[in-house]
Amino acid sequence: MVGKMQVLTSSELQVSGIVGNVTSRKQKSSAVADEEVGIGGTCSWNLGGLDLSASVSVHFNIASASNTTSLPEGSQAYIQFLTTYQNSLGQKILRVTTTSKQFADSKEAKGLGYIRAGFDQEAAAVVMARWAIFKTQFEHIFEIRRWLDRVLIRLMQKFASFTPDQPNSFKLSKEFAYFPQFMFHLRRSQFMQVFNCTPDETAFFRIILCREKVSNSVVMIQPSLVAYSLDGPARPVNLDSSAMNPNCILLMDTYFHCVVWLGSNISAWHGQGVQNQPGYEYFAQLLKAPLADARNQMKHRFPFPMLIETVQDGSQERFFDCQSEPFRFTLWGKGRRGWGKAESWGKCDFYGRCQFQGVHDTSQKVGGCIIVTTFVSNRLQYFWLSELITFSILFSFHTKFYDWLWCG
Repeated sequence: MVGKMQVLTSSELQVSGIVGNVTSRKQKSSAVADEEVGIGGTCSWNLGGLDLSASVSVHFNIASASNTTSLPEGSQAYIQFLTTYQNSLGQKILRVTTTSKQFADSKEAKGLGYIRAGFDQEAAAVVMARWAIFKTQFEHIFEIRRWLDRVLIRLMQKFASFTPDQPNSFKLSKEFAYFPQFMFHLRRSQFMQVFNCTPDETAFFRIILCREKVSNSVVMIQPSLVAYSLDGPARPVNLDSSAMNPNCILLMDTYFHCVVWLGSNISAWHGQGVQNQPGYEYFAQLLKAPLADARNQMKHRFPFPMLIETVQDGSQERFFDCQSEPFRFTLWGKGRRGWGKAESWGKCDFYGRCQFQGVHDTSQKVGGCIIVTTFVSNRLQYFWLSELITFSILFSFHTKFYDWLWCG
């Protein structure tokens, strides 16, 4: 409780602000940048209460007295975080975290390779989500979505390999492979789509995303989906309605909800009491496994998520449908879209949503200028964004571990 944080930097850097659940202490210094991102104009903030999952995103900029040409290759930037808080025993604790990061020139192949090798897709997605949420206070949702699209296009232009006018030649390295997918799900999430949510619900979702650590925040942006079947062990599958196989059980984790979905055949066997018959103990274990995994995930979260159990074509299936990617199927016949027998498992989409593959194909044709690098040392993670102009740090207030996000 009573958490406070002060940021000190070397002369090459200035702090632009924090995106998170903080308030400014209005403390000026030479390390404060003129351009503000989030809550800026200060180098010190009130953090309020802290727990093991609390985090903030700290944004930086190159000092006005410096520029990218005056920074020699291999030079270091230094940052120090001074965090004070009071524990449950009434003791006042000061924690000092000092780190450095080497500059890299994105215009040279060596520097670009260093940046590419260190890109952290999950941390970058969380920073973009928090930045977008902060923008909702001043800009219309439509403009923010366009901004996210422009960022993604510039990123692909910078780091993807492709031949002009040949979309099929488009390739992304493994360090960037999932970032477009995160942006796709962010655009259609409850953080950017306020329809069907009350103002209180929207504010609640956004506040939780702006305070949780990276692993939890990524699940909010793109829910995880695990399939359980009699064919083998549990395995992660794509967040797609085509995964709704009648012979499997699905566990979807959105952080706010855990949805256990039973396929029609599994549900029918369960209703007949097959799991209670001798020789079918393996089926009983199959039914218990997703519930046990869901409760294990839920017990570490606050506020406590809602556990939803549903069956195929049941009323509660809507919790799954609103998060999964729509699956398009074709009628038997000349490729007409509509009602009819599907060529594989899937459902009609009644929400008017687009598929990720369509967005991905379009982005290939259009073709980034986000640069994110990561460096891991002493259990600290760093992520750089955006051509030596600015960067951010996702600071997680954990007693034993820190997640850092540098966005340039």
